[in-house]
Amino acid sequence: VYGRGYRIAVPVHLSVEHSMPTTGLFARGTPAAQEAVMYAVEYLGGRRSASLHLARESLQRATVLDPTYVAAWAKLAQVWLVLLIRGLAPWTVAGPAMREAIARALELDPEHALTLAIRGGVRALSERDFAAAWRDLDRAVALDPEYSRIFRLRSQVALAAGEVDRALAEYDAAISRAPLDGAAA
Repeated sequence: VYGRGYRIAVPVHLSVEHSMPTTGLFARGTPAAQEAVMYAVEYLGGRRSASLHLARESLQRATVLDPTYVAAWAKLAQVWLVLLIRGLAPWTVAGPAMREAIARALELDPEHALTLAIRGGVRALSERDFAAAWRDLDRAVALDPEYSRIFRLRSQVALAAGEVDRALAEYDAAISRAPLDGAAA
């Protein structure tokens, strides 16, 4: 409501932190690194080219401030993937940077659901290795079945594989987990 606030028009339920391991990891970096990641998330909301580049810079700063911050490495890989998909960074730059961020995150936490999902997306979209991609994506869902972003990546992989019905089902799964997420809708 203009000038008053927002009304939530979907069912709301309380989530226990242990049921969402991926999002819980965002609280495990140093305060300065957490702040840099939060700025990156705000920049990502802009969805413009300049905003994406600011998000990348902020995440790179977070990884310098705390090289052990898994969530910063995972988000950095995600931003590089978005830059690559949108044609805002060439493969020669984005590919190696994304792979390094994925490797660093999985080195720190081999079971990080978002990083596994991103690696699955990269395997499908760049290597066309759909079997390996689905193994990563299935493992990511097993680790964090409520994280909608994983289902969005699964839908993109299904589309790349030409599986339209599966892609729609994965988008529906993403929407059911995060009804207010405009990207999935």
